[in-house]
Amino acid sequence: TGGKEKEERGPVPTGQSGPRYSSDNKWRDGDNFLVIYDPVTGNKTHFAKGHYKIGDVPADFPELVDLKISDYCDLGCSFCYQNSTRRGKHGDLQVIKDVISKLSHLGTFEIAIGGGEPLQYPYLEEVIHHANACGVTANFTTKDYKTLSRRGDLLHYIGGVAVSVSTAEEVHEAAKYLADLTTAERARVSFQVPVGAQTYGQFVELIEAIASSSISRITLLGYKMVGRGTASKYHSFEDRLGDIFFKQEPYRWDETRFYTAAVYPRLSVGIDTQLAQKASAFIANLPSQVVDKVVMYKEGLHSCYIDAVKKQIAPSSYCSTELYQPLIIDQIGDIFNEISSAACEESLRNHI
Repeated sequence: TGGKEKEERGPVPTGQSGPRYSSDNKWRDGDNFLVIYDPVTGNKTHFAKGHYKIGDVPADFPELVDLKISDYCDLGCSFCYQNSTRRGKHGDLQVIKDVISKLSHLGTFEIAIGGGEPLQYPYLEEVIHHANACGVTANFTTKDYKTLSRRGDLLHYIGGVAVSVSTAEEVHEAAKYLADLTTAERARVSFQVPVGAQTYGQFVELIEAIASSSISRITLLGYKMVGRGTASKYHSFEDRLGDIFFKQEPYRWDETRFYTAAVYPRLSVGIDTQLAQKASAFIANLPSQVVDKVVMYKEGLHSCYIDAVKKQIAPSSYCSTELYQPLIIDQIGDIFNEISSAACEESLRNHI
């Protein structure tokens, strides 16, 4: 974890098979994995150097880091697991830049900037430009789509922005504001949905609204039972997600045989680690060779969380407080190695 892994750009290395990537893809060759990363789509595919899969051995470096830059937010979502309010503090800019510089040295592909509300952080643009200068893809999440519609300039310097929505009404309202963005800017926008913050029927309506919008990417998040999430009403229907997004269609040449088809073929759908643990019926529709290379069931395996406000590091932003450690920037690589190793041990112990 002390130095940057070998990095290359361009086509997938000879002899390796995998999904299609843009011409801007990167790949890094570590001790345990060859990792291919596409900054255009955010896709990462792992080719293990041995007869094992994700979760069997530690990652070579923190590929993705969730970076909290502020705890300030005036939007007041009832299920906010970060408990962010108007009383929240902003992270120190120099600390944030030093963290990004260190992550770049370690080989980190991308950071997911969060809060609080990132668009209410006064130095967000400087953070994004610093990440670019370090060769780290910057992404951020936001609920403030009104401000985003006026800050389309930021979208030219990031990998993508995830707009958080929890109802069909919010999708329709956000879509009206996002219409002010250019086509190229909207291409970098996705919707992010906390699954369970609504009823099953409301969720189906929400997905229909997204499918009919100009946004074609969506990330489904597992509901976080921490912060204000414990006080808000949670609806459990993760086991029914497969029925929403997949259907069985007969082959044209043999109607007695069926294949799995996407209900919304225009949508690119991703899920987070928390949801992967509960959505086995959804994942069952994916080819096993794809699951072994892209699906992670445990936080801290190939990513970690850094809170630049409280100066802490942990496997995830919603894990037990006992797993948080003081943030020592020069030791991020070593701390991550401990986090990833512990996550592997738990995965193997629990057969995740």
